Amino acid sequence: MSLLAVLLVPGLVLYFMTPEERQRLLRWIEESLIRARVVVTTSRAREGDPFFAALRARRRWPVVTWTLVAANVAVLIAMLVGPDPLGTTDTLMAWGGNFGPRTTSAERWRVLSSVFVHRGVLHLLVNMLVLVQLGLILERMVGPFTFGTIYIASGVLGSVMSTV
Repeated sequence: MSLLAVLLVPGLVLYFMTPEERQRLLRWIEESLIRARVVVTTSRAREGDPFFAALRARRRWPVVTWTLVAANVAVLIAMLVGPDPLGTTDTLMAWGGNFGPRTTSAERWRVLSSVFVHRGVLHLLVNMLVLVQLGLILERMVGPFTFGTIYIASGVLGSVMSTV
């Protein structure tokens, strides 16, 4: 339903715009893409930046970050392939989502499994965007074990707090 709204609303907006407004929108999109390209290409200039050089010297590849991203994406793909529709209560419960009455009784493992269960693709994309942005720097700064421990501990603590 939300995907329909994401596609329908911009379509209606474009339909009701005047040709001049469409031209201004296209110019704005073009300028934004040019600015984005400049940001991406100048980020390669970070090679000489002492901060990023120090990060690369500490640990070249942030393995835990990419492993966590892969695990989260794998769980969502498995949920998509499953028989139930994505985002329904039954699907979330079957995959280990956090549900207070079940979590506080015999299924305490849900505080950990719910860290990898996402309600939908947008939920996953936003979480993975933040994970990659923070993980690429933090894992190199504090080390893979500490970063992985912080990720799991904060996820479990968030699950416990949402249960409370």
